[in-house]
Amino acid sequence: MKNYKNALDKVRASENFKAQTAEMLINATAKKRRFRFAPAAAIAACLALVIALGAFFATNLGAKNALVITANAAEISENGYTVIANLPASNSLVNLEKNETGGIIDVFHTDFNVEVKGDNIRSLTYSMKNGAFLVTRDYFARLDKYKMSGNTDNISTHEKIALNKFTAEYGSQPSKEINNEIAFTLRNVGKDSSLVKWLYSLNKNYKSLEEFENSADGKEKAQLLDNVEKLYNSVLADSDIKITAELNNKTRIEKKLALCAQARVESSEANGKEIRFIVVDLKAKLA
Repeated sequence: MKNYKNALDKVRASENFKAQTAEMLINATAKKRRFRFAPAAAIAACLALVIALGAFFATNLGAKNALVITANAAEISENGYTVIANLPASNSLVNLEKNETGGIIDVFHTDFNVEVKGDNIRSLTYSMKNGAFLVTRDYFARLDKYKMSGNTDNISTHEKIALNKFTAEYGSQPSKEINNEIAFTLRNVGKDSSLVKWLYSLNKNYKSLEEFENSADGKEKAQLLDNVEKLYNSVLADSDIKITAELNNKTRIEKKLALCAQARVESSEANGKEIRFIVVDLKAKLA
């Protein structure tokens, strides 16, 4: 048996691996005639094993490579960040508000535009760290109640339900449903953060971005977009989205999205007047 093991250890897949395998097995069996089965049977068994293993690895590698995640038709990859959504713009400088306890807080949310494409996918499980998926009550009713976690109390009183994790069929991805969103909160930044205080003071001192650009000093102007990005990225640095695809053969493929934000200024026209505002692009890449 040791001779068979030594022979098999030398097998390497190549174009002529059948001939090499046959030759090794014949040489190994010639040394010990006490084996009763024919070399041809051993050859057939070995070839069947090699072919089966090759098919298994090819299938699974193909499945991993076939899974593609997109946002607005753009593929999300490891090579740099892709914009997946724009955080809602506001006429005020930054969307910061006071909560019921008087602390400065903000909950920002945006459409969930991430879509998974692949073959033989049975279901998709979404989970989020330090954030939530806001799904409509109609969508929530079609999900498996035993494969979710989040704030599901008193759902009849909420327009949308916040879930940290849920599983959906491949054909019912959240990106295909209207009004499903993802949400993050600034609560883990801290209401006493100097960055939050600085941005909140701008909201009190300036009614609009135009007023800020006309009246603020050069230092504040230079810091604005950079500090807005820092504020959002301080939240997103601790957040990620994990998507696990379960295939029809019960194989699972997991992808994780790292998130970041980039601030910019846009303008539009209303009643013949140009209005300028800050837009924050939410970006993702495969982690």
